[in-house]
Amino acid sequence: MFNFEFLGVEMVRKLSLVMLMVFISLVIIFANTFFNQQRYYEVQERHRNNQFYTNVVMQTELNKLCLKNASVDTCYDKFLQDISQRNPYGDTKIIDVNKNFQQEWNKERHRDNRIPVEVQHIFSEFPSQPQVVFSKLTKHENEILFSLNAMFFSIVDYSEYFISVLKREPSTFENMSLKEFTAQVAWPRFYPNALTWVVTLILLIIFGKQFFKLLSLKKAIYQFEGDIHKKDKLIVDLVDKNKTLSHETHLQEEKHKVELNQLEQKGKIITEKLLEMRQNFGSLMNEKAKINAELEQQQNYSHSVASEKEKFQQELVMLEKKHLQAMKDHSDLVNHSEKERQQSAALAEVEIAKHRERSASLKMQLLQFEIKEKDFSEAIVQAESKLSKISNNLDVANLKISELELEIHHNEKEKSQNNELWDMFYSERLEIIKEKESHIQQLKDQKSELEEQQETHLQQLDRMGNDAKSKKIFQVLIKNPDMVLEKEFHYSSGGHHSKDFLNEIYKSFDINKKNNVSGLISELRSTKYDPTLRGTLKIVKDHDLSRQGWGLLAYGKSDGGYGAYMHLTARNLGEAVLATKAIQHECSAFKGFKIKSFEKLNP
Repeated sequence: MFNFEFLGVEMVRKLSLVMLMVFISLVIIFANTFFNQQRYYEVQERHRNNQFYTNVVMQTELNKLCLKNASVDTCYDKFLQDISQRNPYGDTKIIDVNKNFQQEWNKERHRDNRIPVEVQHIFSEFPSQPQVVFSKLTKHENEILFSLNAMFFSIVDYSEYFISVLKREPSTFENMSLKEFTAQVAWPRFYPNALTWVVTLILLIIFGKQFFKLLSLKKAIYQFEGDIHKKDKLIVDLVDKNKTLSHETHLQEEKHKVELNQLEQKGKIITEKLLEMRQNFGSLMNEKAKINAELEQQQNYSHSVASEKEKFQQELVMLEKKHLQAMKDHSDLVNHSEKERQQSAALAEVEIAKHRERSASLKMQLLQFEIKEKDFSEAIVQAESKLSKISNNLDVANLKISELELEIHHNEKEKSQNNELWDMFYSERLEIIKEKESHIQQLKDQKSELEEQQETHLQQLDRMGNDAKSKKIFQVLIKNPDMVLEKEFHYSSGGHHSKDFLNEIYKSFDINKKNNVSGLISELRSTKYDPTLRGTLKIVKDHDLSRQGWGLLAYGKSDGGYGAYMHLTARNLGEAVLATKAIQHECSAFKGFKIKSFEKLNP
């Protein structure tokens, strides 16, 4: 359903003005129709009264002339025959002297509720003194209804006709066909207002086009405003979304920076720990090397002590052997002299004492060596234990170093992954933001285009309403005549030289039937030769007795001066001028012809 909410006060005012103009036009058409009907039927009544009285006078004279030369019966028969033909479209009755109905000829073609025009006369020249009643249905009782009926092309009669057809009742047109009723009744009623209807319809068409153009412009502007509002809203939404994306991107960037900073701090701490562990590992390795050197020294010293101990043990064994030998030698001195024995014994005692002293010394050294060996063994055990602890610490340090290196690797990998993810996220968000900005720019361009179109329509709207001037309407009427008063026109092809010229005109009219130009004439025939009017269209009035009203003489451009007469449907000079200009404009046969002023011609 059409939405009129965009219509403003100005549009309502203009629409009301158009409706008022339509109403005034209808009132004018009705008044004109009512006036024309009054005049028409007054003329009809006078005409038919005059015709009936003329018939009575003529028939009386014919009766008197006949009675002088023939019998009463013969003349009465001739009288009846003449009377039957005196009123070809009305009702004729014969009443005898006693007021009795004798005979009737009812030739009314369309019987309705109209009031008849009636003339009565007694023909006293006959002995029977017949009274003849001439009547013809003429004027309607309800003049307002009849005027409305005539105004709208006998719509009441047509509706009654179609109702009777549907009900399968006798036609309201009696013995008239629909075509005959249209040509003989409806059209004569309607044509006096045809020009007024044409002008009104043209004005309505012009104002209607103007109004609908205005309506379409208003609607377009309303739609443009709606589209612009939608575009603005969409732009605001996109800008908000873009701001939200930018804010989210900024938050993500800050979060990424924090996470990256945390990872860097963690990596720094781990690196410091790794450096410390590596320093500790180096210290432990130095201490291990020192302990290994001391252990090796102790082991070497222990080997030397052991070697000395073995040497002392060997020496002690030898001393013991020597002591035993000395004791043996001392025992062997029994057989020697006392002096020798004493000397040998003293020597043996000295030697034994030396051996004992040396043996004690060696035992003391051995004891010291054993003590040293024990100390060295304990030192070696302590060194080995310390070395084992250092080795364990080194293993732990190596493990921690491996773990720290692995953590550093993971940290670096996490940093790399975070950087990659951030790069992807930032690239995606950047693409989205660029796309949104591009879309916003497109929407802004579309908005600008819509605003330009709206401005154009507003300018057109501002120019509206100034074209409905009489001059422009007159020009439109000349360029596009819409005065269709005849669906067909009578055509006489003519003879001799004018035949080709008439045929050319007829074809020109036939081609332009789509422009309704042919409806502006009711007859096309040849006319008398006039070489002075070559290439001229001459408007004439009352060309001959058979065709009263406005006509158009056309003369070809050749030396023959061939002529044609076109009887116009125009009822006044203004219509005749418009019809002539329209015919000249639309018909190729009259291109370049001059239009000449009218004059009344005598037959």
